[in-house]
Amino acid sequence: MFREDSNIANIKTLTKELGIDLETRDFNNIYPIGKIEANKPNPIKIELTSYLKKLEILRNTYKLKGRNIFITQDLSKDDQINHKALRQHLNRAKQNNIKATIKQNKLIVNNKAYTLDQLTQNSDLILGDHEAEEFIESKEENLRKYNRRKETVPETSKTNDISKKETTAKKHEEKQTKKITRSNRPN
Repeated sequence: MFREDSNIANIKTLTKELGIDLETRDFNNIYPIGKIEANKPNPIKIELTSYLKKLEILRNTYKLKGRNIFITQDLSKDDQINHKALRQHLNRAKQNNIKATIKQNKLIVNNKAYTLDQLTQNSDLILGDHEAEEFIESKEENLRKYNRRKETVPETSKTNDISKKETTAKKHEEKQTKKITRSNRPN
């Protein structure tokens, strides 16, 4: 069973290791993600009241290197796709012994920042030609899958909205027609 108090205590211990002071008031919400299992550590999502505290925690995550603890941001689906693509470039750069990191949705290679669009248009900056083609195809396929899922929901709601508007317009038109026919009747 999920116990918020024990998680807060664990989080406070963890943040002390990171060198950050957090109070109970700094937490907006804490809840588990996925199925809760007794003998297995469960991932949790923490919502903080302060964006600055979030940045402070993310800046200090390097102190957890070598431990089996991971702290990441909760990203939107678009950002997840972009971040995954940037990680592919990052991994390729590291395989070629090139110093690279990801910061603010950009790949920093040898102190020069590249956006995903720049890397996609000129993939041979880090990847070879063949790998660049595979990367572009996989990115485009991921975007197509995501857009298909994204479009199915709004289309049905748009159709419902249009049919509701048409029905309302027809009813209004019928009322107007009845009014006109009533007013044209001889007394």
